[in-house]
Amino acid sequence: MAPSIDPQPAPPSILLPLISHLPRHRDGQISVLDIGCGTGRYTTALAKRGFPVIGVDHSAAMLHAAYRHSPKLPWLRADVHALPLDDQSVDVTVSTLSSHYWRQHPVAYRELRRVTRERLVEFTSCREYVGQFWLGRYFPQAMQRTVERFPTLAQIRDTLRQAGFSRLDIHPWFVPRPAQIATPISGFLYSAKFQPARYLEDDFREAIGTFVNDITALELSQGLAALCKDLDDGSLMAQIESLPADQPDYLFLVAE
Repeated sequence: MAPSIDPQPAPPSILLPLISHLPRHRDGQISVLDIGCGTGRYTTALAKRGFPVIGVDHSAAMLHAAYRHSPKLPWLRADVHALPLDDQSVDVTVSTLSSHYWRQHPVAYRELRRVTRERLVEFTSCREYVGQFWLGRYFPQAMQRTVERFPTLAQIRDTLRQAGFSRLDIHPWFVPRPAQIATPISGFLYSAKFQPARYLEDDFREAIGTFVNDITALELSQGLAALCKDLDDGSLMAQIESLPADQPDYLFLVAE
């Protein structure tokens, strides 16, 4: 089974804070490199707001979908570990939920430091946060594989420092409740944190790497059956409502 590659709009709850972390130039607009752009949802959104942006991904299928949706934007097929770009060729590099698929974080971050003049802004998570997702109750083996893809907060700090970034700010991000947003968010693992019934939908799961790459058919079947049962008796929603309000789900890294 392949993940869904239909382009989706960038959710404002992620896009707006992403933009707020970009530097401001008095003499013109900043240039942006979108690493791991996938189908280009954030690349396109940034371009619509006037940013000169290049979308980069290693997947030809993802870039084909991005091109079909936005053929006038520049798309580049490249590996984050060896970018075909000059030193300090862009003002800012952004990345949204892609770094946990990189093979070698130290190499990748050194490349991003090399091509970036000013700042890296990344939307991601860490092992501590993902390990707290309630999905682990229903899909423990798949979630363990997913958790292991993410570095710890300490590893993130050390890797970025060794890559040449001297300043790092971490901004926690919380999945919004449905009443807080105009349209439901989707396309990443915990996007339905407060809407667990969405995990029963095939189309919703097919856009999420954990349910494409990290799970067996048996675990999926058993997990969905257990989730359905706990939805019916109300125990899952009770668990969700009891989650600590100050426990972050994802984070923005801002590195210079």
